[in-house]
Amino acid sequence: MLIYLTNSLITNNYDDITLIKKCVRNLCIAYEESKHLLLGDYEVLNWACHLIQDETSQLVLNKLIQEYSLSSIPRNITEYIEVGNWQEKDKIESEGIVIHRVPFSFFVDSGFCQKSCVIVEDENDYGFYEHILKWFIAGRGYNYNFKCIQGGGTNMGRTISTTLENENIAVAFVDTDIRFPGERIKVNSTCYNCQQAARAVESSSIFHLHVLNLHEIENILPFDIIIGLDWNQEDIKHFQYLIDADENGSIMRFFDIKKGIKKTNELIDSEDYLQFAQQCYLANPQLTSEMDFDARMDITDDKGIIYPGLGRPLTKIIDYFHAHDITLTPFTLLPFQEEEWNNIGQNLLNYGFSRSMEAIN
Repeated sequence: MLIYLTNSLITNNYDDITLIKKCVRNLCIAYEESKHLLLGDYEVLNWACHLIQDETSQLVLNKLIQEYSLSSIPRNITEYIEVGNWQEKDKIESEGIVIHRVPFSFFVDSGFCQKSCVIVEDENDYGFYEHILKWFIAGRGYNYNFKCIQGGGTNMGRTISTTLENENIAVAFVDTDIRFPGERIKVNSTCYNCQQAARAVESSSIFHLHVLNLHEIENILPFDIIIGLDWNQEDIKHFQYLIDADENGSIMRFFDIKKGIKKTNELIDSEDYLQFAQQCYLANPQLTSEMDFDARMDITDDKGIIYPGLGRPLTKIIDYFHAHDITLTPFTLLPFQEEEWNNIGQNLLNYGFSRSMEAIN
């Protein structure tokens, strides 16, 4: 992540100076190890360079001073950290930029200067998100560095809480599991618990929870690539009907791609869910030619399939992009998918932004 040293660190207070030296030294080591990117005001860089004499700090601070006139906060970074001589953490949001203003005490412990964490529901999720990041930064020459933490599905809220007890910088991704337009996030769902955990750590950590505005990660996979992979052709035909009927995510943002739509008590009891199921069904001329929607509901057993799903395409897409460079491979994204890809890529860049691995001297 981009960490910026401000002139407010300059002081004559001996006790503060001792801790500021530890803070800056730790951040210089993190920069040298390419865990983060470090910048600062010119005056504080000079002040710290005269104050801190170890070899790594001298190399880093002198480099930052020499390159100061060419260095600025990249315009593609929309969230970063400012370090200063402040009593408590604050967060400022203005014109689309989020600045975390943190006291130098945040980084006195070197453990809090380690690379940023990415918390995901399943480790396969990160495999796909990393491809999105490569797509997002293509041609920009940015470097990134992360530690991936698997959230454990339903335990993800607890994972966020325990991770932020030992880490200071993390970003997490969770989907909503919403199955039809207008459905609310359920109390005690994975997403709800993550939101509660995010509120609890807000004052003590640099943390961002990205809630995907869709059912689950499968809904942002490139559908044209999915269709070209090895699938049961009947399932692909049903899937294609939904894609053709979709209007800017009206169906494909919510449809459960893995399981489809089943006859459950929730479906029967929810007018909105039932209406969405009917919308999907009516988009399929093969199904409607066999019988109408009401008849299908009547003859289908409890938990039986009303509209078939496709299975689990995520690992196939990850394998596909392992074999085909995502920055060179043509594919199509629906508008809502492209918006999500850009948001995911932006958050990953903000939190993983780091110095390139080249030697400093």
